[in-house]
Amino acid sequence: MPSLWASTRFYSFIRYLPTLLSQVSSRRCSTRSQKGQLVTTMIHSLVNDYLIRLKNASHAEKREVISPFSNHVKDVATLLKRYGYVDTVVVDKNKLITKINKIDNVSLFSTPGRKLYTKSTQIPWGSNKTSLIIISTSKGLMGQKEAVKACIGGQLIAEIN
Repeated sequence: MPSLWASTRFYSFIRYLPTLLSQVSSRRCSTRSQKGQLVTTMIHSLVNDYLIRLKNASHAEKREVISPFSNHVKDVATLLKRYGYVDTVVVDKNKLITKINKIDNVSLFSTPGRKLYTKSTQIPWGSNKTSLIIISTSKGLMGQKEAVKACIGGQLIAEIN
């Protein structure tokens, strides 16, 4: 008889499964708050997120992109404006509002888990003549032609067609 009591004490902490599922579903949060605004999420690479937002908006034929602001993202946006991929760049509080032209493709070289660096003699030229490869150098962000002309290597960020 004592062995039977020990087994009932061991399983006394187990609860009925539907009560556990109801607790999990009540803790789930939605992607929208009660006021209808999007809930902010943690983004590991703001530049990669910005470039993918530009590509997705271009494919969806949207004209305007709103993204989180950082100085590095603003530098990328001004570089894209200089090369004609972006029309206007406006900074509003913690947002960067960008009006875009047509962007066909974005290929990301560096990710948060893998940074890709290159010498000035080994910088790739891209898939076609109009493509832009963004390089983060010690002198700031540059296109591949500027970096080769200045003989500066750096981190390859992305290729934009």
